[in-house]
Amino acid sequence: MTTKDVIWRGASKRFFLERAYALGYVALSTSGDEEKYLGRAIRRTLGKDPISNGRLLDIGCADARLTRAILTPFKHVTLYEPNPLLFSLATSNLEDCGKTIEARNREFPDPAPPDETFDVILASHMLYHVHRDQWAGYFRAAIKLLKRRGLLMLVLWNKHSEARAFAETIDPSRWVCCAEDLTDPSSAILKQVGLSITTIERTHPFIKVFSLEMAKVVTDFLLGHARRTRKSDQTRIAQFEKKLLVGGIGNSQSIIVLRRSGE
Repeated sequence: MTTKDVIWRGASKRFFLERAYALGYVALSTSGDEEKYLGRAIRRTLGKDPISNGRLLDIGCADARLTRAILTPFKHVTLYEPNPLLFSLATSNLEDCGKTIEARNREFPDPAPPDETFDVILASHMLYHVHRDQWAGYFRAAIKLLKRRGLLMLVLWNKHSEARAFAETIDPSRWVCCAEDLTDPSSAILKQVGLSITTIERTHPFIKVFSLEMAKVVTDFLLGHARRTRKSDQTRIAQFEKKLLVGGIGNSQSIIVLRRSGE
């Protein structure tokens, strides 16, 4: 199977709305140092073109731990998170942050986006839940909400080798991504929607767990619990859990900053 063959056209779009997804996401995110690395890298990127009392839109904010790590330059924050449990965690994590928070327990984009604009739109890993042929529509919806010289920030995988290994391992009934989707938006898509890359900031966090129980939770989240009953998958599952426990799994990320072309 080649990299280009690993495209999950039959994946369930609704997996990310389930309670199991929320629990798996929290287990995965708390097992790594991604929040620290990404938060630092995003703050460094924002510091190159300082914003004061700005407006932030976080699409697919999950539990909003990353959102909280980058709040300083913003006065108003709008969140989109469709998963009910993650949405509850997000609002709880931001309730005492001192910012104006508008939280929407819905998918982005809304059928009729509100009449508002933002200095920064963050989409951390959100595109992993969207078929590549729908990316242009998502980008267009985001562009409508960007202020002049506003930034669209994507978080995607940095190393293609890590992305390919992930795409070849994950449960095809749950995810809609292929290895190419995980690393960057193609120049053709960006040209089509009128966006260009301004900067790329690279970070190199790891995912490592410290108990077999947590390794099983993270593994089931990514590979699917049903695969434990298939003998052909048991060796791969055992190897994946061992990696999580012993050396950890590389989780290199790129913060890709986009602006409207010509700005």
